[in-house]
Amino acid sequence: MSVCSLFRTAKQLRPQQIFNELGRRGQRIVVTSDKFPSLMLGTIEEALRGIETNKEPDGYKVRVCTFANLADLQLYAEVVDVLLALTAVKPIFDGKTAAGISPI
Repeated sequence: MSVCSLFRTAKQLRPQQIFNELGRRGQRIVVTSDKFPSLMLGTIEEALRGIETNKEPDGYKVRVCTFANLADLQLYAEVVDVLLALTAVKPIFDGKTAAGISPI
């Protein structure tokens, strides 16, 4: 089971943009896959399961396993924030917009 956030955008991001922004924010990450459509990363010496960012046909999805530890959940929140900054769109959290209204 996992928690997901979907960012609907036509903007094309490169994995390095996400990694650079995380580094600029002081995140110490380890990347286990940097090949779109799927990025897998975790926090160095803290991640239990890490998180996944996938390129979807209509944007990007960030996923964290519900059995994650605090470091994974914090990284999930940070990657969501990075994608907000890079795409300038509102995320959809498991079928609901950030305002809690189901998308059309």
